Parts: sequence; structure tokens; C-alpha cells
Amino acid sequence: MALWGFNRENTQVNSGANTVAGKKAGYQPPFVAGGKAAETAEKRNIIATKNGWVRREVRVMTGVENATRIIDQEIVAGNPGGGLNYTSNTHLGRPDIAQIYVRLNANGFISANSSGANLYIVFNTPIAFAGSGNTISVTVSNTAAGNNAVVRGRKAATSGQMGFTSVTNANNTLVILMTKLQGSLAPDANNSLATYKFPAQTISITGNPLYNPDQSAVHSTANLVITGAVSNNLCDGSGNRIGSFQVRRNG
Repeated sequence: MALWGFNRENTQVNSGANTVAGKKAGYQPPFVAGGKAAETAEKRNIIATKNGWVRREVRVMTGVENATRIIDQEIVAGNPGGGLNYTSNTHLGRPDIAQIYVRLNANGFISANSSGANLYIVFNTPIAFAGSGNTISVTVSNTAAGNNAVVRGRKAATSGQMGFTSVTNANNTLVILMTKLQGSLAPDANNSLATYKFPAQTISITGNPLYNPDQSAVHSTANLVITGAVSNNLCDGSGNRIGSFQVRRNG
């Protein structure tokens, strides 16, 4: 079974803890060898454009304030013809969520009540907000206690800058500052670990939606579904599949 293509996300199996479906989510082609973690991490820089699949690097220009340079390297050149490209509505269509990940601390956890932990939501095309005042809400569940928290991001209304939300990698990844999460209240030898997961869900967004800036905002509104496969294949910052993450009261 091919692990990449120019197909819509709804053409594959998206449920359950299917690691193959998790790798295939977003349909980006692999770019590097070196194991599953390296391939998974590198997918964060692979996006669909009018030229096909490209690896995009956004570099900050040294000594030039607020200036960046975009470097695209074609991985799979492709165009279906007929005046269309593979990001059009008849092929890949809307931006899909290809991966979600969190960065853990040196101990492999997120510290309880941390104010600097982020959730990263990777799409398979560039993304942008169609307007201002948007609030994004993502549910995170405590798998043991059954309690839910809501991670919220918001776009600021001035200068096109993000308030609690920014975009990184290949202009395709939302970075949302997570709600302060709690460890377990029960004292134990593991410093009161609590396990959390981002369940399959449709991300809530108010105001104007996310879209692919390379396409019309009307026809390329992002698909905000976190599928079961993407949820169960949550990764750490290095691209290792973890499925869930732990919050520890004492770091």
C-alpha cells in the first residue's frame, strides 16, 4: 500500500491505533531515511503546492528585521493538467491534519502547571487565517480520571500576528500554547503522573476559518478533523510515536 499520494484524507482508514494510517495521514511522501521517527518529523516540512509535494524551509534573514526567506525543494513534481493542480478541489482539496505532536522535557514528561508547553497541529498544505478574532479550541483528555481540558489558541486582530497561536515549520503548523495541566492528585512513587491524550475530534474555531493561502479562501477552508489515526499516533518533538503524554507534578 502506497504511503503517499495526491488523494483526499477521507480515502483512507482513519480509525483506531493504525500506525500505517498514522504514517499515511496527510499523504505527504517521505523525504529522509533514518527510521520512522526521522521520517515522521520530516513530514512537518512537506507540503502540497501547485508544483506538487515540496519540502519547504522558512529561514529568518540575519540582520534584516521581520524578514524571512522561503526555500522550496521539489520532492514529487506533479500537475494533473487541465488548468488545475493537485491542491485543487478535485484532488487533495482542503488542507488536512497530518500529524499532532508535543515537545516533552528532558525527563520525558510535561511539568504540571507548565506555562510553556505547546500543541503542534501539522497540516499538509500552508495555512493562514482568513480574518481576525479567531479562537481555536482543542480537547485534551485525562485518560485515567476522564477529565477534559480545553486547549485554546487565538489570532490577534492586529498586523496579522498571532496572539496565543503562531504558525511554524513550512507555514503549515499551528502552535497553540496549552492550558496548564494537572498531575495526578494521588501521591505515588512516580511523582503523581497523569496521562493525557488528544482524542479524535473536530477542532472548534470561531470567526473566519483557516485556509490554504495558495488557494481561494472560499474553496480551501481547512479540514479541522483530528482522525483516530492521527490521535493515536501523537508524536513527540523527535517524531517518536507516543500516543499519549504524561504530566508530572514534580517535573
